[in-house]
Amino acid sequence: VAGKAKRLSADFKAAMLNVIGLQETRINENLDTTGPEFRVLGAASTESRQLGVQLWIDHTIKAKILEMRPLSPRILFVIAVVWGNLFVFGVLHAPTEGNEAESNEFYDVVQSQLLDIRSKFSAINTILLGDMNARVGSVTTEYIGACGACGESSNGARMRCMTDALQV
Repeated sequence: VAGKAKRLSADFKAAMLNVIGLQETRINENLDTTGPEFRVLGAASTESRQLGVQLWIDHTIKAKILEMRPLSPRILFVIAVVWGNLFVFGVLHAPTEGNEAESNEFYDVVQSQLLDIRSKFSAINTILLGDMNARVGSVTTEYIGACGACGESSNGARMRCMTDALQV
């Protein structure tokens, strides 16, 4: 894994990426570690080493981590001050289409956590990084632009409703 992390770090630096959300990381425990280029925070995978999400933050942006919330192998929230501004970074990996109960629970947890974070931290900026397993198609809102002529999936509708409700 150390070799893979080194390659990712080099690729992220070469692409001039400062904040990266990763899915399917398959780490076996929650993580908060510092490497030469990035601080890496993560939510553990399942016992069968499925899922897992991570947030990589480049040291050059001098982020001060206030709180880390690894809620599940699919959901990680990190509250940080970056360049004097307050942010919540959500690293998300939604269930695939077809499991309605799991998808509903996922979007409910994400929305309730964001509402809780916003109630505790005023004037917070929200950045969601994730594989939402959603098609929004040609349905547009103030927060989601047109993405093609395909139809909206059920996860796309959930995502649209959540982003509209939260205004993110």
